[in-house]
Amino acid sequence: MTIKSMSHARGMAMYATIMGYPECCIAEFITTFDDVTEHRKLMGTGYIPCAKCNARHTEQKLKETIEINRLYPLSFHVCTTGYHIKISDTVVDSLVNNEVENKIKRIIRKVKFVA
Repeated sequence: MTIKSMSHARGMAMYATIMGYPECCIAEFITTFDDVTEHRKLMGTGYIPCAKCNARHTEQKLKETIEINRLYPLSFHVCTTGYHIKISDTVVDSLVNNEVENKIKRIIRKVKFVA
């Protein structure tokens, strides 16, 4: 399945940016939404690395990258229960600034939409 709606893609990009995920991974995830079949590092955490980051980096390096870029106040952790963090609109609004908006725009430009 591929994301068809610009607003849905933007929402996913905003959430993932706030969570600290790399731009390349966000763009690939939005483009291939639900189509990743092979095992990737850190699967089950809410984050799926892009093919390049999965091949290039260790799980520890991926976690460190997320922590450094994370805007959300809870630290990144591997969760095996399938629980994913739900962020309220108020928290999202307080975290979105010009830098986040610019990242979202860069990500959206990389996403391939189907008609």
